[in-house]
Amino acid sequence: MSMLLGEIIKYCDSCEIINYKSERDDGLIIRNIVNDTRKVEENSLFIASHGGNFDSHKNIEKVIEEGAAALIVERRIDLSRVEIPVILTRSSFELTKKLAAPFFAHPSRKLNLLGITGTNGKTTTSYFARSVLAQKYSDCGLIGTIKYIIGCEEVEAPNTSPEPLFFQQMLARMVDYGLKSAVMEVSSHAIKLGRIENTEFDTLIFTNLSKEHTEFHQDMNDYFKTKASLFVKMFDPRFRHYKRFPKTAIVNIDDTYGRILANELKKISGARVFTFSLKKNSGADMTADIIAIRMNGADFYINYKKTKIPVELKLTGVFNVYNALAAAASGVCSGLTLYEIKAGLEYLTSVPGRFELVEAPGVNAGFSVFVDFAHTPESFINVIALARELNPARIITVFGCGGDRSREKRPMMGYNAATASDHTIITSDNPRGEDPMQIINDIVPGAQKSEKPFNIIADREEAIGKAVAMAKEGDIVLVLGKGHEKYQIVGSEKKHFDDCSTALKYLKELKNSQ
Repeated sequence: MSMLLGEIIKYCDSCEIINYKSERDDGLIIRNIVNDTRKVEENSLFIASHGGNFDSHKNIEKVIEEGAAALIVERRIDLSRVEIPVILTRSSFELTKKLAAPFFAHPSRKLNLLGITGTNGKTTTSYFARSVLAQKYSDCGLIGTIKYIIGCEEVEAPNTSPEPLFFQQMLARMVDYGLKSAVMEVSSHAIKLGRIENTEFDTLIFTNLSKEHTEFHQDMNDYFKTKASLFVKMFDPRFRHYKRFPKTAIVNIDDTYGRILANELKKISGARVFTFSLKKNSGADMTADIIAIRMNGADFYINYKKTKIPVELKLTGVFNVYNALAAAASGVCSGLTLYEIKAGLEYLTSVPGRFELVEAPGVNAGFSVFVDFAHTPESFINVIALARELNPARIITVFGCGGDRSREKRPMMGYNAATASDHTIITSDNPRGEDPMQIINDIVPGAQKSEKPFNIIADREEAIGKAVAMAKEGDIVLVLGKGHEKYQIVGSEKKHFDDCSTALKYLKELKNSQ
């Protein structure tokens, strides 16, 4: 990608432009925009910023030596030895949001782009939707919590929704690869902070909303308004000339906030709202009748208009029927037949860290171990209820709570986990800057209210080992909170840790003792 500096300057209203001469610099070709000194190359526009413990303004001389052709800065610096154009802005991040999409030629306009937002179910829904849309488009890109997929290439995901430059670059690479569609998870942080500025969606899915991110949002109303704003913006008539219209909002009306959202969106002229539900007589556009929930799958009927079609999922649980139904709705809105949708749903075999069964070859433990990303009070209820549907002798749950996050949900998580399980082991999650034992102490009052047995083992590896060791014939061990994550954040250190690998290690030790 490239862009003339003169074109970039047009986006810099209210900025101070220094060392810039139109006759000399208007035609300067900027071949890359970067905010990482390690990525500077010839003819780059380098964006300097500062905050907390860093200040990349200190590296200005270095980036010029590396070939930077122009700079964006957000504080006044010594420019006596700087001859290249400099753009002084009040906020480098705000300017980056404006520049990212146009620099990469607005890639979202060239894709059938599906966004998925909500508290729970985003990742699994995105995998289902990608599998469904691939039935029509032969391949479909993915931007999500676990990874980004561009054709045959997979990139580890740094965030649910990446920062603007990286995000737009990923979409542009999908376009360059020849992809016609993409699916992405959209977090409330990405919406409120503007990381997805100038991104134009064709379809948005609302899964559900429950208490989370209270350290970021003022209250549930603020959380909901943030999510809702994404949908309202999608229907903004200013974007009509870029893509087909009406665009579509797919909403779960079994969720309280989903019903509110659907009703509000229907008031917008030209908006298409497609609803789904598992409840009879809900009035939803698409519904499902559950036939059976199995250890390794779920069977149900999709009901759409006057057609009823059976689906055999390879993922288990009622909440995965919800996720699959949302993906099915996205298929209908993209013009797929129900049989194409069925094929896409049934093709998906697993999602990393989402009720993922941990199996050790050659080990007949007599019990099952599942790893799941559940990390909210409501998701605890859902995943433990799913385990209960499989009729185990006992459920042993290992969990903790993240540090530097909402404290008020900790006793709720303790209560929900302990009440729904037969035995719980309270441990560390990602303590970050907090004392792990303080976090555990916040959880304990909730667990005590359940009057069910629990242990406290701060070391997560030891806690998982304890759960495997105490499991007996017919039990289910649940390891909750981290799912696909391959790390644990303790203080400022991000060290390697993998729930699946840890559980597998202890299962293999059983083989040696058998």
